[in-house]
Amino acid sequence: MKENPFDEIFGLVSALTEISDYDETLQIITNHVRDRFHAGEASVIMINPRTDSTVKTIFSDRKNAYELNIKLLHNLVSGWMLKNKIPFISGESKTNNLIEQESRGRSILSAPLKNSGKIIGVIFLIAENSERKYEQCDLNLLENYCTVLSPFLSNTQNIYRYFSPSLSGDSLIAKYKELGLIGGSPKFIDVLKSIEVASKCSVRVIINGASGTGKELVAKAIHKLSDRADKNFVAVDCGAMPAHLIESELFGHVKGAFTGADVPRKGLIEEADGGTFFMDEIANLPFETQSRLLRVLQENEVRPLGSNKTNKVDVRIISAASSTLAKLVKEGKFREDLYYRLSVYPVFIPALSERKEDIPMLAEHFLKKFCGEQNKNISGFTDDCMAGLINREWRGNIRELENNIESAVAKADDETEMIGLEHLRDDIKSDLYKEGNETHSANTRDSLSHLMEIHEANIIREALGKAKWNQSEAARNLGIPEQTLRYKMKKLNITKNLTDYS
Repeated sequence: MKENPFDEIFGLVSALTEISDYDETLQIITNHVRDRFHAGEASVIMINPRTDSTVKTIFSDRKNAYELNIKLLHNLVSGWMLKNKIPFISGESKTNNLIEQESRGRSILSAPLKNSGKIIGVIFLIAENSERKYEQCDLNLLENYCTVLSPFLSNTQNIYRYFSPSLSGDSLIAKYKELGLIGGSPKFIDVLKSIEVASKCSVRVIINGASGTGKELVAKAIHKLSDRADKNFVAVDCGAMPAHLIESELFGHVKGAFTGADVPRKGLIEEADGGTFFMDEIANLPFETQSRLLRVLQENEVRPLGSNKTNKVDVRIISAASSTLAKLVKEGKFREDLYYRLSVYPVFIPALSERKEDIPMLAEHFLKKFCGEQNKNISGFTDDCMAGLINREWRGNIRELENNIESAVAKADDETEMIGLEHLRDDIKSDLYKEGNETHSANTRDSLSHLMEIHEANIIREALGKAKWNQSEAARNLGIPEQTLRYKMKKLNITKNLTDYS
């Protein structure tokens, strides 16, 4: 069933009214249109109407899967639109050959944001692959978005004068480490920035990521940092509930609603009233149940099974999926109208194989955790062991890594000082030895050296941050001479960022 596109647009604007930060507003719009138009890359470009100069650009891309000169394409297309005062669509707009050449066969769609007849911005989309071609119906929908969003963005831009700088990468790493989100790689910091945005408003969030990447941890972080933090966080795995019980679990039931319903029961959505309801693996939700969930989102009310009365609820729904919901929508396996209601703000979590720089930090975190639980005193990992952890594919992602560290700590005896290859499970050792030729070994050493340097730099930066960049104090806390600290700072190119002065 197709939802009225204006319901999606006004739903987006309604969510945006809860946000005061200009950058966050633009980021949510960018993510939404990227997802709605199945784009590989999307951006919102705000323009000074007096000078035609760009004043703010917000990007959102899926995987950086292609090499295009995005900045050049932005300039070419936005320049064309400013000159012609009309939208742009590949193949139907009279353009110069340079745009067609730089787009490398990918369809481009762009429409102006206008206020009082002047262009204040541009929404710019590049199709996710060469097979996806934008058509006139896509352009019509994008123009509808621009018509509704333009006055809203104009007012927001006028209100926006001064804003506090966002947290630096180091500050984000330290902040979210306390919430159990461990890592410092660029892709992981992007996830943390997405959480920052999502936690400051009540827009619906959909978290996409493979199994074991930590989707529930992300949902909990969004809840804990939101204004609903003092209310309930209720989580459910839609793939783990029997189909015949799922509606009763979600919506509740009255006495006698079905065989075995001897007492009335409040559903999980009502249990989360005032707080956050997290629905993991929502792709497994039966099709007929999806329509009932859609009513909850549209009307903010729940009707228990067997009842003719509805109960009002105020609940923020965060959903998660390890499969691509957009693909399921195309296949008719997931309601399109529900999909767009849920995915106002998508958050993408990379697989562990895409953020290998974080493995040493995660491994040490889990080592400390399980040593505490098992009352053991193990200081770290041997180089060969860490190389094995870094170079493994980890199909089960962080969950699999955590389980293996727990197993290694359990296998180690009370005299063990370092976790070595002998403590790892046989499947990990097998994977490491299977590729143990000389070339691989050299690459492993190079990779390990690089990743260990990154990890060492993170530790030093954290110590300097805690010491407010007093090098003497940081050196004492690290247990190394100040001269050694200065040498390492120079070697690892550790300098104080401007944001570290605040």
